[in-house]
Amino acid sequence: MKGFSRIKILSVVGMILGTITLHPFVAEMEKVESAASVQSAELQDTSLLDDIKYFDSWIGVTSSVANIRTEPNINAPILLKAPGKSWFPVISHEGKWYKIQVGLEQTGWISDGIVQAKSVSNQLQLIKVKAETPLFTGPDLAFRSTGKTSEMIIFLPLLVNGNWVKIVSTKTGEISWITKDQISWEYGQSSVPHSMDAESNGILKGKTIIIDAGHGGKDEGAIGVKRLIRESDVNLAVANVLEQKLTAAGAKVILTRRINDQYVSLADRVKISNDNHADLFISIHQNMYLPDPKVKGVKTYYYNEDLSKELSQDIESQFVSPVPTGSKTNVMTYQDALYVLDQDERPSVLVEGCFLSNSSELERSIYPEFHERLSTGIYHGILQYYGLNS
Repeated sequence: MKGFSRIKILSVVGMILGTITLHPFVAEMEKVESAASVQSAELQDTSLLDDIKYFDSWIGVTSSVANIRTEPNINAPILLKAPGKSWFPVISHEGKWYKIQVGLEQTGWISDGIVQAKSVSNQLQLIKVKAETPLFTGPDLAFRSTGKTSEMIIFLPLLVNGNWVKIVSTKTGEISWITKDQISWEYGQSSVPHSMDAESNGILKGKTIIIDAGHGGKDEGAIGVKRLIRESDVNLAVANVLEQKLTAAGAKVILTRRINDQYVSLADRVKISNDNHADLFISIHQNMYLPDPKVKGVKTYYYNEDLSKELSQDIESQFVSPVPTGSKTNVMTYQDALYVLDQDERPSVLVEGCFLSNSSELERSIYPEFHERLSTGIYHGILQYYGLNS
């Protein structure tokens, strides 16, 4: 949790599924007019990006075929060839190049001279979902299942949250959540027949929960010892995934910060909780213990015994086995007069998800699988606190 200099993580970022990958993605394009030429994308400097990705800016190919390259350079290797009228979500527009999403775990670059840019309209990227895929009302197995797909079916992706994707049916407009491993990438056009706004009436409706992604801005928190990973980035990624789980369950969720460049003082974090009369305050951090790099596991802190001890124990109980290492000796609940716990008048806990001084936990900390497991444990601990776990 100590501050270090700002250093970017070296990785290739799979934006659409919030996945950081060190391997190239081989795109499957059924509508490509010529064979795709897929080559390894070179690693690039990037900060750990948030898990949640909204699709709100797109480009359409206006030429008969377009080369998508590994870098914004006319001489860069061709990643694949896309046919005319293909649509791609835009990550950024830099100079005369668009950085776009081209598959589940790969990005590419396309010249802005052969495309047309649009905000979200009826032209949207599509995804295929396997037959017999379970559909859920929220991004967690604890949410009610609404059935299974009877056949391979097309959906529109609305939101990506860790290992879950929020989708809308192109036929009925029904909104559901599915796990990302049930998806294959598609290209095409569709229109959304019904409203995509759905009010949640979940089991946490009426609850106001503050999610505090620790550190941020000039305060980067701990930095990995063997890999240059910032705690503040990991904290926010986990907070974003947890937010969607709680929101889908009906809670009103307030994040103390939403971007990694945002600095929020400890006093302001507590003020947000107290001013909003929060039912719960959950602060997310990662740990560091340099004297012994073998130390690992989740640690949950509380201060006010009457207000917060039970909440801390319920959350911590979720990590004894599944997240992230299953070590009972290193998974404990502590009482500590940390500022955000001592000064908060609401039930409040601070969760240290892993040790960035431990090489194995450090490696896992940047992946959506870790964000998913940690946020799932916190979410189920909250359900247990309210007596809602089945």
